[in-house]
Amino acid sequence: MGIARVESPEKRRFEALSDHTPSPIARKRPRFESGPGPDVPGALTLSGLSNETFYAFDNVNDIDNLAVDQVQTHLHVPEAPTPPSLQHQLDALQRQSHENRLANQEDSVSGKGTESAYARHIKNYVAFWVEDQARRQEENPLWIAMNAHPITVTKAAIFLEHETTRNKCTPDGRPIAGTRVGAESIKQCISALESYRYNHCNSDPEYLSDPQSQLPLRSDARITTYESNAQAKEPQRLTEAQELKAFGAASDTYTQEELIRISSSFLDQRHGTKPQTHLAMRDRCMILISAATAFRGDNVRRLLLSDLYSRDVPMVEIGLNAKVMALVLMSDQGKTNTTGRIDEQAAFRHRLPELCPIGALGFYLFSKFHVVNNSIPNFAPDYEDPRGGGIGLRSWYQIHLFPGSKDDMTEMTYENHRKRVNTAHVLNEISIRKVTHAGRPFAAMTAREHRATSDDTKALGNWSQNGSFRKCYDTALPTDAMLAAASFNGRRQDSYFIPRDQLAPPQELLTSIFPWVEDEQSSLQDRQASHGRNGGDVTLRKFLDLLCCLRRIILQDAAVLSHKFPSCSIFAYAPFNTPVFRTFAATSSLIINNAEQQARHQLSSVPSNIAQSLHGIITSNNIMQEQARQEIQSHGFHVTNKLQDVEALIRVCLTGSHAARRQATALLIDRTGAQTSTSSPGTPLLPAEQPISPASLACNDANPFEGTSSDRSMVVSLTGHLYAPITFPLSEEPSQRSKQLAALEILEKKYGAERLRHHTFEWRRARSQKQSDEWLPFYLYWKPPGKDNSPSIEEIWNEWTVGMDGQLSVRDLNTGWDARWRRDNGALKTEAGRRKKIIALIDKLSAKPNWNYTVALRFLNEKYPIPTPSVTYLRTTRAFTDYLQSTKHNGIQEVLEASKLYI
Repeated sequence: MGIARVESPEKRRFEALSDHTPSPIARKRPRFESGPGPDVPGALTLSGLSNETFYAFDNVNDIDNLAVDQVQTHLHVPEAPTPPSLQHQLDALQRQSHENRLANQEDSVSGKGTESAYARHIKNYVAFWVEDQARRQEENPLWIAMNAHPITVTKAAIFLEHETTRNKCTPDGRPIAGTRVGAESIKQCISALESYRYNHCNSDPEYLSDPQSQLPLRSDARITTYESNAQAKEPQRLTEAQELKAFGAASDTYTQEELIRISSSFLDQRHGTKPQTHLAMRDRCMILISAATAFRGDNVRRLLLSDLYSRDVPMVEIGLNAKVMALVLMSDQGKTNTTGRIDEQAAFRHRLPELCPIGALGFYLFSKFHVVNNSIPNFAPDYEDPRGGGIGLRSWYQIHLFPGSKDDMTEMTYENHRKRVNTAHVLNEISIRKVTHAGRPFAAMTAREHRATSDDTKALGNWSQNGSFRKCYDTALPTDAMLAAASFNGRRQDSYFIPRDQLAPPQELLTSIFPWVEDEQSSLQDRQASHGRNGGDVTLRKFLDLLCCLRRIILQDAAVLSHKFPSCSIFAYAPFNTPVFRTFAATSSLIINNAEQQARHQLSSVPSNIAQSLHGIITSNNIMQEQARQEIQSHGFHVTNKLQDVEALIRVCLTGSHAARRQATALLIDRTGAQTSTSSPGTPLLPAEQPISPASLACNDANPFEGTSSDRSMVVSLTGHLYAPITFPLSEEPSQRSKQLAALEILEKKYGAERLRHHTFEWRRARSQKQSDEWLPFYLYWKPPGKDNSPSIEEIWNEWTVGMDGQLSVRDLNTGWDARWRRDNGALKTEAGRRKKIIALIDKLSAKPNWNYTVALRFLNEKYPIPTPSVTYLRTTRAFTDYLQSTKHNGIQEVLEASKLYI
């Protein structure tokens, strides 16, 4: 008898779903296997009998007995069919598992740019397929239209024929004549189609029912041919589009001049608001970090505050104990790291402050906490939160360095990152093909050009290398590549020298930046003492130490950059707008320039290889000597100025009024008695060229004769009037001081000492030969006390004509200093434009026959009373000025017409 072959229920189900029936050849069986099929009732499976086994029997009865024994021994009853309810449960579990996998897949690509790019290719594929099938039906009415899904090799090949021949399109979908899609776009298109097919081939019924959709696209020669041909024809495509010659062969990244231009454009923003200043510092930091460390764009967006720390790197060629501070960035995921390992990429301070990534990070964090005043992160662990385990939840670990919104926990999107970089490229007329990754090849190019080896350059950007040594055992930073990326000789550690690093900022400036750091360090120590190991936080300690290092770096870079970019909006904020910083900046520039000139002169006759090694040492010594010389000079200036003050006070005592003599006598006794032991300032007071802070622009009603500190002298003018030191901050340099006092005497004759005392002035150096040095006042437009209060029309007129609270009138400010007193401040210029409409309206009304300014003001108060809540443009003075400025109707003309009926 034949032995039946039973197929499993799973196999029968697969063949039924896939419509995969056995071929005619597969249906053939040897004669020994012929028999009823598995679905025939009573079919038996006799296992253990080999078709190649021969038996010898004495008679027919032996055959019957053997058959019965074999049937009884090896008889297997077919499995019972799976109950429908259980099968439905299995199907539901299968669907759920596939849905979970798809969700995990979407989460892994979220925010990388791949998600939106792949969706765009799938959308284009579906749109093309619908149009293609409609065209084929129109050409052949018997053609049966097919759906775009499931995606198969054949359908993908048809679509790729269209993709490789079509024109490139603008962002709004318009084709660009004379262009073709590039090889990278074709590769991405194939990857998008393959990703969609792979993610649906085991769960989507459309795909399960089509065996062709189970085949990977790149397993077919048609697809790989399109991909390889696109790559091979890329030079021809660029030649035809003239892109290679137009953009340059190395246009995948910046040149150093282009990167300097981009960085400088962020520093040269004159009219930036607080958010604009913060965004400029953020974008500059993102670009420079990528250009120095070879960070990928997606890795930059994922950076957290907790990924930053500093490390002292040994520089044995400079000295056995010599170490240089490096900024280290950690990452545990990305395109080059899919295993979750901890990668470290680092950078030294750059030779040029415009390209320094560490300085850029410092400026960005300064804008974060001092300009837009972001709240200080909560560094304390939450021991009550169960997500923290035994050590407490450290919520600050999730704060992004470059967040995508006001919520610091949200990662910046690829689209936002790309938009910001593209905007910088357009503004600086830079045309390169790469955008968010442009800094990565720049770092590699710069490192190689400055003699870094290929292996060190690969380590700089975490490019893959053969073997496990680098991944598992080599934790040292690639010092040679980091030196080269900072524009030093990568093979000579002794070439690394940063002149500005030798500057010593005053302590009061250091403590004014991130002033909360010491409190957080103390709190960390307290938590560690009270909670033991669970209260410690190594990452926080390193981050706070980094902020302490950044204080000094920020001030050193700012001292240099403030002279190159004096209009940079970030220098309008404390401490950069204080006299202490301006003095430090002026002194620093002189010290660095003098030291470098002396070093060049001293090394001019030394061989170049020796001069390169000695340059840093000699320059450093020259800087220290120059600082000492400046300090000695400052002592001399201090003594000279004290004598001048005493001389002026004596002159007031002899020739001044009774009240002035009384005040001068008291000051003279105080100067020569109680304050004779006052030490001179530790920093040299040289002429200041940067603006004073607008923080003290408000009216100062305090006694102007009260000094601000024991070492600050009252200002005595040549006419014997006394002023607070902050009113007219005089230089310590005698010749400059004499010029300032002469200019002060002219102001006194013109405006009077009493009105001048209500202002704060800065000494502004002339920027051309047609101008002269002058005292420039600070002033903010007057507003009544209270939040969001706006002045009345009469108050605006009084401010224009006579001034408010004893200050100079706006008309006097405009007459004496034109628009210079506004210092190109956007807010002041806008407010001036609004109030100018009010002034112009009153002037026109008062010019009418039998009218004067009193009548004009009475008319406006009676006919246009403010506030009038029922009338939109009379609710506030601001609304009325907007009404006068409106282009929809001529507000001034309407008021003039109404005045004709006023008696």
